[in-house]
Amino acid sequence: MTIDINLRLVEANLKTSVIGKSSNCPNEYHKVIDSTNNRLIELSKNGANSGTIVLAYEQTSGRGRFGHSFISPPGHGLYLSILYKTSQDRHLNLLTLGLGVAAANVIKFHTGFQIKLKWVNDLIANEKKLGGILVESPFVVNQEKTLIIGIGINIIPFVYDTDKILTPIEFLNNLTTKPINLELFIADLALEIETLLFYIESENFLASEIVKQWLEYNCTIDKNIKAILGNDVIFGRAIGINGSGELIIETTDTDKPITLSAGQVSIRNIDGKYV
Repeated sequence: MTIDINLRLVEANLKTSVIGKSSNCPNEYHKVIDSTNNRLIELSKNGANSGTIVLAYEQTSGRGRFGHSFISPPGHGLYLSILYKTSQDRHLNLLTLGLGVAAANVIKFHTGFQIKLKWVNDLIANEKKLGGILVESPFVVNQEKTLIIGIGINIIPFVYDTDKILTPIEFLNNLTTKPINLELFIADLALEIETLLFYIESENFLASEIVKQWLEYNCTIDKNIKAILGNDVIFGRAIGINGSGELIIETTDTDKPITLSAGQVSIRNIDGKYV
């Protein structure tokens, strides 16, 4: 069993004003592509406007943070990227946290299952990786920052080599007994993301609100963790998130808690478990 996405149905169900409705670049659905993020970087260099969506049936080089691969077999997952241009210079940590909340909200609405969020960008279900989020900002033109928002979610179970893929994987279809209308799911996710982006750009924006919502789903705080920071390894206890979306860690080696940003660190529980 595999899934296929009807791009026209996705577009017909969109309730957004920007996402999926670029004025100069049509949305794309590829049977095979190296990476939806890579394709949007190419399109943005050629002048594509905010809102352009790229979807794929299969990615041959899907990726996560630090260049790690995101396994994207044909017809088994949602591989989605969205282009957004903004003059705001908000910290990417907060945006990534908010995108996790957006995905969690939509998953809960469509399946009834409340997933967890692992700092900074992993979607977790049943202590396994359901998906991930990658936000890239490849360039700035005329003080306008280009954001490439990539989201990958495992949907249909597939067999994978546990010797090569050490992180256990979960699938959206395992979280519900009812069929998921993927076109509606994508449209709802686009609306949640657009609402988040508009909120971050608004005068009413409060970083604390993003952090509060993320904490309702989190599975990182109050855990003893190992953080890999370049060539260094830090052991400590995750005690909170600050207003920039950075992880606050209490260690025995320092008098004061230290903060870690998403671009610096990869974390595991101190016992080596994924969550």
